[in-house]
Amino acid sequence: MKEKIKGTIELVNWLKARFNIDEIEPESLGKSFELCKVNAENCIYNTNKLSADSMEFIAYVIKEDDLSKDYYNDTRVSKLIVIFEKKTNFFQTDSNKLNLELAIERGISELDRLSNSDSYKFYLKCLDRLRNNEF
Repeated sequence: MKEKIKGTIELVNWLKARFNIDEIEPESLGKSFELCKVNAENCIYNTNKLSADSMEFIAYVIKEDDLSKDYYNDTRVSKLIVIFEKKTNFFQTDSNKLNLELAIERGISELDRLSNSDSYKFYLKCLDRLRNNEF
């Protein structure tokens, strides 16, 4: 169990170590990005209740190649996109498997574990789903 919460930069570095990725402008994603902003505003990690206008988003496309083929096979998209929000540590992707892996890699705090917080419960659910190939 990872009892340290990794930030966005650490998660991006983890992503770069696993896949060939290119940074893209989040605004180029149109309606997908607009939906992502709503999700970021309402996520459990937005503890300061930031509005989407005050958030900082970065987005990446994962190149379709041997490293990513299993993830592309799990989705029905032509491009696999990952969007991060820097201030809340929120992320979103079209791949359920990658979403679970990122949530686990992000980790939890000891306080979350000790208090049995919603973040901790979500983390445990992600672990179970990944172990059971439920993605």
